[in-house]
Amino acid sequence: MISRTLTRAFALTTFLLLPFLVSGAINSSQTTNPAIRVGENIRISAQDGARVYADATIHSHPSRPHNLLMCSTAWSSGGNDHRTAVTYASSDDGRTWTKTFESDPADRPNDPACTMAADGVAYHLVSPRVFDPDGRPKAMFVYRSTDAGYHWELVGRVPYIDRPSITVDSTDSPYRGRVYVHGTGYI
Repeated sequence: MISRTLTRAFALTTFLLLPFLVSGAINSSQTTNPAIRVGENIRISAQDGARVYADATIHSHPSRPHNLLMCSTAWSSGGNDHRTAVTYASSDDGRTWTKTFESDPADRPNDPACTMAADGVAYHLVSPRVFDPDGRPKAMFVYRSTDAGYHWELVGRVPYIDRPSITVDSTDSPYRGRVYVHGTGYI
């Protein structure tokens, strides 16, 4: 009796799972992912080599992955507190890079954040480490580039948050193109 019940349960389970297993096998055989290939080391900041870079992030264009964007904090090599936020752009899979933005050194920025949307619009969030007379941090600056990071314009200011991050909805949802900024707040 138990044997017959287990056999029926196994047969029913196999029957119910079979469409999913076959579907998964068909989908995985139709999808081809290119292999990841590691190329030669390339120094992004070669044109500005005397500086030290920290907190660098690199982003690829969601629909044209040969376009890349890097943002970072660049420190002077003299060991003082002179720093700026910078971006570099590449349109040849990272073989060559061009510095396309540098913030005002008076802002003393940290925690660089940048991203690219599917339409090629890039965003860079500059997070100054300067304070108002009441001791509160000043607002962060939002820059936008409509040409994948080669030319930038200031488009707004947002309240200061620590360790900011920025992302853009590149899906086909009703929120496509919406920019999200998040980080750590404090009271």
